[in-house]
Amino acid sequence: MKTSSFKKWTLSALITLTLSTPTLFANLVPSKLSLALANNDPQYGEGAKAFTEAVGYSLMQTQSRVKLPGLAKFYLESGLQLFNVNNTDLVPYTDSGSVPQVFQTVMIKGGVGLPFGLSAELGLSQVINEHKLTGLSLSLAYQLLDFSTWVNSSLIPALTLNASGMRTIAGCAEMAATSQVNAGVYHRLSFAQFAYAFKYNYSLLTATTKSVGKAFISHGLTSHVPLYSDWFIRMELFYPRLSASALLSYQF
Repeated sequence: MKTSSFKKWTLSALITLTLSTPTLFANLVPSKLSLALANNDPQYGEGAKAFTEAVGYSLMQTQSRVKLPGLAKFYLESGLQLFNVNNTDLVPYTDSGSVPQVFQTVMIKGGVGLPFGLSAELGLSQVINEHKLTGLSLSLAYQLLDFSTWVNSSLIPALTLNASGMRTIAGCAEMAATSQVNAGVYHRLSFAQFAYAFKYNYSLLTATTKSVGKAFISHGLTSHVPLYSDWFIRMELFYPRLSASALLSYQF
């Protein structure tokens, strides 16, 4: 199966799963997690991990471009992310006793190209089926390698590094830091981009009586493809905890 077909199939499956989920609102309750720790609940460890992962991964935004925008180039992006949470381990720590298998997140962000091969982004994320979960992300990316002056082909290898931070501004208090490497190619004229990304995330849940810190690793495919004029569509697919996103981008 071709990669593009597999990505479309996976995203379609996630959307179908989301629309068929009967429970749309199931607020996470940090006090229940604290109580489980106090009572030496044997399920606390897995629950704390799932809780921290669900908050951090559904709100964190990173830069996944393999070719960063040029100096003073500004862009806006908005779209939807679907994150397949570990709902089995989350169930005991909600106010409703059930959890949607997929968290749906609406994202909006803006970015600008900076000197010295840098790029900065500021983003806001809102989980729309977890209505008290909102996060603010800030990221800085660096164009480590760009072979445009070394090769004559239309497809140019490139490599970017990204460091991002996220803090919740509504809902369960959590902070997260992520480092990401994007390696791939971009088209010299259209600036279409395709990359493989490796992401390391450390999330610290501070909403509980004892803070919970967990590290997570994910990897996947990203693309940034022109639609018309200065409009682009960006897609991401990450594993092993499945996450799929699609964003519409406008380059000023």
